[in-house]
Amino acid sequence: MLVDWENKLAIDYYDKYGDPIPVQELPGFVGSMWDGEVMLDASLGKLADFDWNEYGMLADELGEAERKLSIHIDGKVLNIEGEAWYPQVFIDQLPSVNAIYDEPPDQGPAAGSGYIFIAEDGFSDDQILAHGNALCKALSIDLKFINEAINNQPEQG
Repeated sequence: MLVDWENKLAIDYYDKYGDPIPVQELPGFVGSMWDGEVMLDASLGKLADFDWNEYGMLADELGEAERKLSIHIDGKVLNIEGEAWYPQVFIDQLPSVNAIYDEPPDQGPAAGSGYIFIAEDGFSDDQILAHGNALCKALSIDLKFINEAINNQPEQG
């Protein structure tokens, strides 16, 4: 899935008075990813505790980093796909969450970048929780599949 992350959305870091807004206080904030470290709010349920590093490393070890998942949300099946090393791609495909490329203004040359996860308008807290839990369930099943596939590979040598 190709997304032009840098031009997807802009984040307004200042309130109407020109004062800075901490990222965690942005309306609808449900998490962030900074320099590869995923930090999700409890509003996304079990997804907040998912081990994205293990998922990426094991999918890479298997040689199948491109993953395809099916999740059941809101009475429908949603197909989600992406490379295991890019959590923002999976999270952004939830209908209730938007991943926004985050490169704050006026940062120095050594500063990093990442993504801010914002709840989409029109979704209840219960829906956001259900979507996060559904994605976590699919990722966990896929991680188990990856582990089994690695363990069943013939020995080299």
